[in-house]
Amino acid sequence: MKSILINFKNHRIELLTKSKWKNDNIVSLRFLATEVCN
Repeated sequence: MKSILINFKNHRIELLTKSKWKNDNIVSLRFLATEVCN
């Protein structure tokens, strides 16, 4: 579970630095949900 959270944080940082879309948080949550489901 810790590795998933670390990956989530890294992924979110990439999203926030690469784009300025307002729905970055939604994308991050979808990514996290996908990781948990898998």
